[in-house]
Amino acid sequence: MPDADVTPDRSFKVECGYRYRFTTRGSVDSIVDFYARQARENRLVLAKDTRDQFPYTRMLGFDEKGGVRLLFVQIERKVGVNTATVTFRTRKAAASCN
Repeated sequence: MPDADVTPDRSFKVECGYRYRFTTRGSVDSIVDFYARQARENRLVLAKDTRDQFPYTRMLGFDEKGGVRLLFVQIERKVGVNTATVTFRTRKAAASCN
């Protein structure tokens, strides 16, 4: 993420894609803007945004028509630092991923 102090926590392959988590001093808005731009550039549309529904967590879900590719971002808000968990699938995987 540009213009942010990012510390990667871990990255691992999950059954249907990849997931990574990082901590940053960047604002929640800067994280949201970054991933919204990435989603648009990859022709994914916003399917869900919890905005301020939960006091310390914001979740965004992006997908494509047909549901093969997806991007899910969960941001945990903390004082002075935010932790984001990003999950994505770039192509159709096993039948259990549908």
